[in-house]
Amino acid sequence: MGQSTRVRENEIANAVKTYLWEVGGSAPIGQIRQKLGHYIELNDQDRARSTTRPSEEVWEQLVRNIVCHRESEGNAVKNGDLIYKPGRLELKDSPQSDLFG
Repeated sequence: MGQSTRVRENEIANAVKTYLWEVGGSAPIGQIRQKLGHYIELNDQDRARSTTRPSEEVWEQLVRNIVCHRESEGNAVKNGDLIYKPGRLELKDSPQSDLFG
């Protein structure tokens, strides 16, 4: 029947990590939002229009929450899995780090 509850922030973070690995370890947040729907199963609740940001779907707020909640315990940035740089996210262990490190 499919997913009955909305996707969680940690599931979005895992999908972001998968996406970033495939694109070389770093991407602008806008690009991540544009492509992430191919990396995680989203249901109708996730794809509903946000009441606070009508130009976005609800799940897109969770991508932004990774950045906004970066100082919170359990967050992928706080845990060190992702690195936040203004306007973008990067993997701590980029697939290209061996090329330049």
